[in-house]
Amino acid sequence: MIGKQIKGTGFRGCLNYVLGKKDAALIGGTMCGQTPEELAAEFGIARQLRP
Repeated sequence: MIGKQIKGTGFRGCLNYVLGKKDAALIGGTMCGQTPEELAAEFGIARQLRP
């Protein structure tokens, strides 16, 4: 497989890409969310707490 390198503009797009794959699974972490929307919301809250 030859990977295509692109530069995205947001973290939500990265989450959608990675978790949108068939059989994708999170294997660890401290976030409660399981979907890209939930994880993006949690990261948004953390970002506001640490400007």
